[in-house]
Amino acid sequence: MAHVGEEAALGDVGAVGLLARVAQGDLGPLARVDLAQKYNRYANTGVRYGLISAQDADLDEYVTQKALDGLYFMVGEEEKKIRRDPVGTASSLLQKVFGELLK
Repeated sequence: MAHVGEEAALGDVGAVGLLARVAQGDLGPLARVDLAQKYNRYANTGVRYGLISAQDADLDEYVTQKALDGLYFMVGEEEKKIRRDPVGTASSLLQKVFGELLK
């Protein structure tokens, strides 16, 4: 498991790298008890009673959709920045990409 302070050693994407390392790997007890299957079974009962939408009753589908929603949101935010200041954003991006090569 990663420790607080390791993000400094990971550079400009330290927080993302730390999150990725912590989030990957064995889910421990949750994976062993088939949590997703149990959720799906109870959620399907909820669908029959109108307590939950059919779209949200499949945990894998729900999590995937929420992840994609977040991804699209973040890409949209970056697009807004680029549209507000195309030259400045492009220069900054080029500096980040090629600046490392020039060091």
